[in-house]
Amino acid sequence: VVDSLQLNHVILVGHNIGAQAAVAYAARFPGKVNGLLLIGVPLKTTATRVTKIMDQLESEQYDSVTNNYLNYLLMNAQPPTAEILKEGFSKLSKNGVRKMVRGALQYDPVPALRKYTGPVMMLSTADDNAVATWQQLFPKNNYRSIENSSHWIQLDRPALFNEILRKFLMELPRS
Repeated sequence: VVDSLQLNHVILVGHNIGAQAAVAYAARFPGKVNGLLLIGVPLKTTATRVTKIMDQLESEQYDSVTNNYLNYLLMNAQPPTAEILKEGFSKLSKNGVRKMVRGALQYDPVPALRKYTGPVMMLSTADDNAVATWQQLFPKNNYRSIENSSHWIQLDRPALFNEILRKFLMELPRS
């Protein structure tokens, strides 16, 4: 897309799996990326845990496992956020969910993020357990923990998210 639009530089904003994609792109084309704003970036999951999760998704427990996980991600969600996501999730195929989950769980964003040396802002919910690990691995990145939000910060707290994004964009070096 970047090439087809003939963009020389981009600032990427990604959430969860989209954040993984943004990190992968920035690692591959660091000269084109002027900044990354990442929301809820998952760390790589251990092989044992991936196997356990995928076994559950391949079993008759699929519906209960996915409903429980979605409800977990929707903790602290605003009602419109929960409604939008539950409706959207209900339209996903089981096979598509399995492929998406497997890819997300197996991807390790750490090596890719080490290759990108530009500005990074990472947003997370207040109860995101990965934040401490990210801060230890990348102490120079900017971090912001958002209270009263579900996993979908940009939907639950749009005004705050837009203000954070605006400030991030204003602080980036001009090229």
